[in-house]
This record gives sequence, C-alpha cells and structure tokens, in this order.
Amino acid sequence: MLPITLIGAGNVAWQLGKALYKKGYPIIEVYSRTPENAQLLSDELHAKPIIAIDLLSQHQGIFICCVSDNAIASVAEQLEFKPNLLVHTSGSQPIDVLMPFSIQAGVLYPLQSLLRHRDANWSSIPICIEVSNAESLHQIQMIASHLSNRVEHINSTQRRQLHLAAVLVSNFTNYLYTRAEVYCKEHQLPFSILHPLILETAERLTENSPLLWQTGPARRNDTITIDIHKQMLQNDPELQQLYQVFSESIHNFFSKP
Repeated sequence: MLPITLIGAGNVAWQLGKALYKKGYPIIEVYSRTPENAQLLSDELHAKPIIAIDLLSQHQGIFICCVSDNAIASVAEQLEFKPNLLVHTSGSQPIDVLMPFSIQAGVLYPLQSLLRHRDANWSSIPICIEVSNAESLHQIQMIASHLSNRVEHINSTQRRQLHLAAVLVSNFTNYLYTRAEVYCKEHQLPFSILHPLILETAERLTENSPLLWQTGPARRNDTITIDIHKQMLQNDPELQQLYQVFSESIHNFFSKP
C-alpha cells in the first residue's frame, strides 16, 4: 500500500482518513492551514501534522485533496512539486482541475454526506472513481474497493450530475425537515412524531421508484386542502411560497400525459 498524504482536515478528510487507516493504509501526513485541525486528525491517524503546504514531503505515494470544491485548484497550484498521483474527492469538480499539477490524477468521490463526529458505514457508500490514465486506475480502484462494496466508474460530467441529484435528495430534503421542525416548535408540536413518517418515506425508495409512491393533496389535486394549508401559512410568506412552488410542481409533473 502506497503512503498517503491528506490535504485538508475537514469532514471528508476525517472520515476518509479514519477509514483508510483502519484498512491498513499508511497515512503519513495531514496538511491543514489550521494547526489545531492538522494536529487533531494527525493524532487520530498517527500521522505527521503539516501546517505549511511547502513542507509536504515529496514521496511517491498518493496525495488526496479533501478541501472545498472551489479551493481544489488553488491548493494544488501551491504544491512545489508534481505528485505522482493527486486525487480529489469532489462531486462537482472535474478531474481536469488536477491535470496541470500532477503526473497522474484521479477522483475518489464518496456519494454520501459525511460528518466528522458521525462514523460512516463505508461498505455501503457508493464510491465514484475517475482516472487520468491506466497507470492510476489500479491504485484508485484498489482504495475504493477496500472501502466500499459499490465502486462505479463515473466521468466528470456524470459525477457533476450525480452531485446535483444528491443535493436534491439530501440537502434540500433536510432543509424541508428543518422548516417542518421549526413549524412544529412554533405550534407546540413534537417534531419526533414525524420520525416514523420520514423513515417510511425513505424506506419505500429502496423498494420502488419514488414516482410510484407520490401521495398528498397536490398529487390528487385536492385544491381545498391546499388552499387551507396556504391560509395557515399566511404569517410565514417564505414557507407559504415553498408550499406553493412544490404543490404546483407536483401537480404539473403528474398531470403530464
């Protein structure tokens, strides 16, 4: 197993670093411009903390860039050498952003929302990989297959499309949960009473297409209930607008011939 340098110490770096370490990969360095973050993650991985990018060792292993999407190119540009294999973990950035700064480039994109303090079940997380050439394929595929039972070869265009879909099903739905929780609190209702409904809705998706599970007043064109709900939201114009937009979109989508 080739040595690995982690560039970044955020959520993805924490979870990916810990998963790789458990699989026996030698994580030799963790770089972060925040010394505390570099030290904390390095302690977890028995690695060396690096707080200046020009201090990274020029080894022949893998450099995994786990920074925000808009920082990948600028961080890679700061490297004072061309790594033998430079990898990023972004869903939205193409592999091309790494090409000018490395001998070989790759992408290792875990299709999951990762949080530093919440352990991830890596075996069930789909990992989308992309490589710049055949030489890097073996290393990237080996890492991905050691972590996950589902490895997909996805090009940059497809990965960006997947990332958009992920925002819809995760970030947007979580925002709706947040608004529902706030609404419940405002009306002295326990948000927890909705947990079984949330879990059932998600569970159904593992059985069949969401197209077949759509229910609710907008799906059945129950304009009386929709008008009542909109009236109930008159003191919250933003939530009322969200309700209106979703109701109209659902009705229009399912009204198509």
